[in-house]
Amino acid sequence: MRHEHDGQCTGSSLVKCTAPPQSKQVYPTACADCSGAFARLIGRGATSCCGSGTLVSRYKCSAFILSACLVFLYIYSNHGSGFPRLLTSTMRVTKFMYINENMVQQMFGFGVWYTVCRDHSLSTFVKSLSHVFKTDMFHPHITAISCLQRSDADVEFLRTIGRVKPWFRLVGVPYQTKTNNVYAIKYRCAFNGIDSLVDFHMALAYRLHEPFTQQDLEHVKSMIPTSVIFAQDLYISLNDCRPKLPIHWTQIKREP
Repeated sequence: MRHEHDGQCTGSSLVKCTAPPQSKQVYPTACADCSGAFARLIGRGATSCCGSGTLVSRYKCSAFILSACLVFLYIYSNHGSGFPRLLTSTMRVTKFMYINENMVQQMFGFGVWYTVCRDHSLSTFVKSLSHVFKTDMFHPHITAISCLQRSDADVEFLRTIGRVKPWFRLVGVPYQTKTNNVYAIKYRCAFNGIDSLVDFHMALAYRLHEPFTQQDLEHVKSMIPTSVIFAQDLYISLNDCRPKLPIHWTQIKREP
């Protein structure tokens, strides 16, 4: 299985990513920038991607249009020929359907993180960025694997604890991603400092609906306190990342 960057995440066993082109990697792969935030670690095959890929979006759009038409017909049969009232009622119901679809949408499922300790300089930096950008605070982390069901996440949590914990080095410059109208500023991370293994990432800020500016990216680049995260500065955690807003993500458990 290979990890390719060609602009869309299809959710198939061939993981495709929205990130800028990188060299193909087979070991280990972690689609850190994919619209579904899908990741694969050593010895685990890719199964599915829960992001907003093109194929998924088409099905969701078609289902929404069909549902709206059915609602329109139902209201028409009950309201008679009062078109203005019919149109208003239809818009109200379809808006309710759209809002609730977004509320129940599961962003990144359950995932396993290499979470940065609270006293690390990057944790302090992420907290300061939340004040500067007026964004949600969250635990800074490097995702090991995400988009899992709870039972699979429990298994991966134990597997990750059983492996030697890596260290990471931030490489390149900060960049921006967009997933379901959630914008993020991220840095690529080199696994054990190896330049060819940069499929991991660390998010520094999240914002809903409003993109970050180039000036924001330059601010992050100029103020980043360190580029190295040693293994002793990380702990492994299992997290619920289903809510859309990062402030609502919760840590379920962590390594002893």
